[in-house]
Amino acid sequence: VPTCPAPPPPAPPREVDVVLLIQRPTCVLRAALTSLDVHVRPRYVHMVLDACSALPPFLDALPAALRRRVRCVALSAVLPAFPPTAMAKHLRATRSAIPAARHSWYYQQLVKLALASAAGMPRLVYMWDGDTLPLRDFP
Repeated sequence: VPTCPAPPPPAPPREVDVVLLIQRPTCVLRAALTSLDVHVRPRYVHMVLDACSALPPFLDALPAALRRRVRCVALSAVLPAFPPTAMAKHLRATRSAIPAARHSWYYQQLVKLALASAAGMPRLVYMWDGDTLPLRDFP
């Protein structure tokens, strides 16, 4: 029986963080996190959710090394002085051309920018869709 060499040890995390805005944890998200861990090797993955209470059972299914690097951030904690309702009120008051149906999308963009520029974040932050899986090493 031929012997195969042992696989190389996992590469250490890089000085890059990943930010994901998600509605709820899913099987696809679990696959995305696993693939991000292999091909991007982020220092931390910041998952922004309405509430972090749904996350612990989901995290239990992840490998321990990855689980330790996943951070949950409550959406309301990212921009506490400017919640979605305040943004919607401001857009109405200024008669913005942004349709009401798109307000949440614009708010998500502000959340991403605020989180990426927060203290303690590295210089390189990837904004990642939770349903996208990297298939090769990502620069």
